[in-house]
Amino acid sequence: MRELITVTLDELKIFLRVDADIDDTLINALAISSEETVEGVLGFPLSNFGEEIPDIVRQTVCILTARRYENRLGETLHKDGVLARSLLQGYRDKTW
Repeated sequence: MRELITVTLDELKIFLRVDADIDDTLINALAISSEETVEGVLGFPLSNFGEEIPDIVRQTVCILTARRYENRLGETLHKDGVLARSLLQGYRDKTW
C-alpha cells in the first residue's frame, strides 16, 4: 500500500475525531482512495505540487475521507467526485 501524500493518518484521525487505532487500516485505505479521486479530478498526480500541497487540496482529501468513513457502503462515491470537482476547480488541468 502506498503512503499518503497530502495528510498524515494522525491528522485524519483528528479531523475524523477518532481516538482508537482499530480503524487505522481502513482510514488509511479510504484516504488513499480519496487522494486518487483528487488526482483524477485535478488531472495530474499530487506529487506535481512538490512539498507545498495547497490547503484546499488537503482539505478535500480530509472531507472525502470523512464522507467515505461515515458512509462505508459507498453511496457517496458519485457525489464525492462532484464535490471534489467543485472544491478543486481552480487547480484542475482541463487539458487532461
